[in-house]
Amino acid sequence: MSTAIATRDFILEKYDRFWAVYDPDGNLVTLTVYKKGGLEVIRRLKGPAAQIHDNPLA
Repeated sequence: MSTAIATRDFILEKYDRFWAVYDPDGNLVTLTVYKKGGLEVIRRLKGPAAQIHDNPLA
């Protein structure tokens, strides 16, 4: 059973007892204690650019 979660640009993967966030090139971005923390890091890294492109008035 895999403990990795792939999003469009980032990968969240179980790393020992922590969660590792990797960028699209496979470089380690950060380690978090909680899975929810890793997902939040990904959301914040992707957030502003995704919101700008989705806004038709921008």
